[in-house]
Order: sequence, then C-alpha cells, then structure tokens
Amino acid sequence: MNSTIHAFQANVLYYYVVRKNYLRVYDLKEIWGVVKGVELGLFEDCSWSCTESYGGNLVVCLQKVVALTETTEIWCAEIVKERCEDGEIWGKVEWYDFMLGGNSCIILKCLAV
Repeated sequence: MNSTIHAFQANVLYYYVVRKNYLRVYDLKEIWGVVKGVELGLFEDCSWSCTESYGGNLVVCLQKVVALTETTEIWCAEIVKERCEDGEIWGKVEWYDFMLGGNSCIILKCLAV
C-alpha cells in the first residue's frame, strides 16, 4: 500500500516516506529535503504512514503488518524540529511507542485534538 498523509506547518510540507524510511520536507521555495537527525529505523517494515502537526511538533503514525502473526501494529513518534541558520531542518525523536495492535486495526486519518 505504502500510502502517506502529510502535515503542513509554516509553509513547509512534511511527510514520512515509508519505502525509504525518512522524513521528507518541501518548502514554498520548491526545495525538497530530508529532516536531518531523525532516525526511525525501527519502522522499516511499515506499509503506511500519517504525519500530523501537533503543538508545533510533528507526530508520525506508522502502520506495520507483522508477518509472523499476521497482525497489524500502529506505532507513533513525536518529532521536535528546528531550522538552522543555513536553512536545513533538523529533528529529534522526542518519544515513540506502540499504540495499538490486533487483527483489523488500520490508520484512517490522523487528527491533532
């Protein structure tokens, strides 16, 4: 499936690329980049992602199918980001954790409430 939903903050688009396992950034100057410093290697087998703005930070929700048990796991990570003087965006994973699992759980939409 490898779908993604993105977040838009301060004229910058963010989304997590599940096939390549990194957080992508696109600004209004039409410049593509990668958020540096964000290591989400633990999510290498994810099939779907959703990125949402939350209190100035980003929350990435990832859906992973566990082949051995044929169950689905949903994991979330909160990422604090900072723009450096040279324009690069750096991020730090504030926390990540398992949120939900089972035979029929899927991410439909991410909402910050």
